[in-house]
This record gives sequence, C-alpha cells and structure tokens, in this order.
Amino acid sequence: MKWEEGDYHGRHMPMVSKEPEGMKWTPGVFRGEKVRVRDHTCECSSVVYELCLAGGIMFIRRTRKGDDEDIVHEFTARTNSEVFAAWLEMVDPEENKEKGQASRLK
Repeated sequence: MKWEEGDYHGRHMPMVSKEPEGMKWTPGVFRGEKVRVRDHTCECSSVVYELCLAGGIMFIRRTRKGDDEDIVHEFTARTNSEVFAAWLEMVDPEENKEKGQASRLK
C-alpha cells in the first residue's frame, strides 16, 4: 500500500489485506479532546482505519460507514509496538512478509 503521489487522501488498502488474527475490537470510547491521527486509509472504502495516539496510548480506530450512522470500534493492545505491528500488518502485508515479521497478536 503506497501513498498516492500528489494526493492528500489516505492510503488504499490492498485488496488481499485483512485484519490480523487475534485482533479484538471494542466499541469506541472517548479518549479526551486531543486524538492524534498518525496514519489513515482512504475514505473511498466502506471501512476506514485510523492509527491514533491519545494520552500516550496507541490504538487503531475502525469506522464502518452505515446508511444511518457510522459504527466505530477500536483495537488496542498491551504495548504501542503491538498496535503498530498490527497496523503495518493490515496496511502493508507484503512488506511484513518480506521482512519476515510475523504477527505479534497470536
């Protein structure tokens, strides 16, 4: 998954990409006024993912667009490095395979 040159929208998820095994999604919670979105996928899809940081805690926000309302879930883990590894596994699975990185979520 690569950034589109000259565009400012988010990354396009690879067609073969899927959520890593072991990801447990919970309903989104209020994390304070300031949530920093570090990376995100393009809104052209019915599901949008954001890599977020709030209060020193990294998490992935998944928003499923609905007809009446959006459904928001979040994934967080014990460490920020586990969340970041899950993000990389979702957005660029081929690069992780090339580097020989296995999922840390199992």
